[in-house]
Amino acid sequence: MRQFIQSVLSRINDIKIRNKLLIVYVIVRDNGIGMTPETLQMVRTSMKSGEPGPGKSVALQNVYRRLHYYYEAGVGLRIFSEQGKGTTIVIKIISATPK
Repeated sequence: MRQFIQSVLSRINDIKIRNKLLIVYVIVRDNGIGMTPETLQMVRTSMKSGEPGPGKSVALQNVYRRLHYYYEAGVGLRIFSEQGKGTTIVIKIISATPK
């Protein structure tokens, strides 16, 4: 497990946290292989549906569900990816006060 976590962290090349009035943005970028448009759509769909997506990974689903649990409607999670160029995840939290 430790080797896997180190592998994932080694690909993250940028994490930014921005606070604009009552909105906090967390932006995570990696320099991995990215995703095809089809895979990206499957990941987005599985994240919201709760069904396992490509590779049967549930990590993004867990992050998405926990954010919604703590911040309810005041949260959004968007994924952008381009094959061969990496992936960017943007988390938007409105009024960063959990319930």
